Amino acid sequence: MPLIVEDGDTSFRIKNTPGGETNRLLLTGYDRHHSTATRGRLFHVVHGTMSTKNSDNEPATLIVFEWLFVPGRLGHRFREVEIDITFSAYGCRPGISPRDDLSAFTPEVKSVAPDMPIISCVSERGVTMESSMKEALSVGYTPYVSFSPEKARTVTEVTERTDYRFIAGYPAFVENTRGAPNSLHWTLRENAPRETGTPHCVRTAVLLRRRDRDGAVFSAKIKTSANISVLYDAVDSLRKAVGTIPSDDPVYFDPKPVADVEHSAAVL
Repeated sequence: MPLIVEDGDTSFRIKNTPGGETNRLLLTGYDRHHSTATRGRLFHVVHGTMSTKNSDNEPATLIVFEWLFVPGRLGHRFREVEIDITFSAYGCRPGISPRDDLSAFTPEVKSVAPDMPIISCVSERGVTMESSMKEALSVGYTPYVSFSPEKARTVTEVTERTDYRFIAGYPAFVENTRGAPNSLHWTLRENAPRETGTPHCVRTAVLLRRRDRDGAVFSAKIKTSANISVLYDAVDSLRKAVGTIPSDDPVYFDPKPVADVEHSAAVL
């Protein structure tokens, strides 16, 4: 799993080993040395089966990710982080031409964790809201004479607001609006008034349902973005737009049994 430099020192991306690589350990961000980065790696992968209400022993894959948010030399604070992972079928299938559409073999996102928001760093604060109302009284005969005195009234209201840091995720559709979701999304957000930053390190998981009797390779494309500061975000967006930050290679997963490895697991 080499780290490839392209077109200068600012153009890094993580590539797969030539000839093919499955269960790549380092997913993204590990090429940005001493810089602010979202670093993702595979923590655990298990290929097996699951039981549902409709059938038993459906092919499935459980993937656990670990995300580390590195502040860099300047100690940047992560205000918000977005993580998107999209799955698709890859390679050949028996009886299917390489030119044919493989979308029917794309793994389905059955569940993600966390899905319901996990809340921390809860705080409360008083919020004062003021509203002004103006009352006007017209005297005279328009359009000849008109006099409209106004009286202003200010209403002040004090309420309690709860702020917190949270992480939550959900399945999503990417370039596909039929069948089951083929992608997932996680959001991490700080307690903004307290400037807590997002958690330093989190682990997330996804359970995939694979097509029956399909034990071929599938891929995952990973995309992350972070809200650091106005200047940092603008520079980072510009570098991505002009291509100086290429996308990392997809991660490939092979469910085929591996000798001497229980459940065809990759324990990382």
